[in-house]
Amino acid sequence: MGERDNETDAHLVRRLRHGDRAAAEHLYRRHGPTVRFVVMDNVRDRDDIDDVVQDTFARAFARVDQLTDDSCFRPWLLQIARRLSIDARRARLRRPDVTPLGDRVVIDLDAPSELLAEVEELAAALRRGLSGLSLRDRTVLSMTVELGFTLDEVAEALDITYGNAKVVLHRARARLRRSIEPLLAVG
Repeated sequence: MGERDNETDAHLVRRLRHGDRAAAEHLYRRHGPTVRFVVMDNVRDRDDIDDVVQDTFARAFARVDQLTDDSCFRPWLLQIARRLSIDARRARLRRPDVTPLGDRVVIDLDAPSELLAEVEELAAALRRGLSGLSLRDRTVLSMTVELGFTLDEVAEALDITYGNAKVVLHRARARLRRSIEPLLAVG
């Protein structure tokens, strides 16, 4: 490990703003695996994943002056990755000849209408359940489920203790579960 492995993101971002290419490389090595994980949520093709990861860092580095808090580089970077991966997924869906790769469940649009209706009903129940939660609950669920934040990172982002973050996440999950159970009750 090099001496720069101990540098904070904030310090590396400040160096990046002054044109330090080594800082950019270090940020890429540090956050590349997490960005790849976020991108894989929406993109299946390995080449497309590589492209979106590269585009994410290129956009972040080009727009680093727009980052208002240098210590928030990681969440800001992951938000860029999420948006670009959603755009890539939408573009892929417009290309009917592309077959998704990976071990994820893919709904065939030619599937029986009963299955599609059930999937839509489940998605609608989840959307309604989420909409009934507080902003804090929705935020902590999004941070952990969609963006892959650890509890330490949630605690730092919300300016609460680790233990409090754990409780907030547990209660948010419980509230979501309680809110969607009646919507999913089999009649």
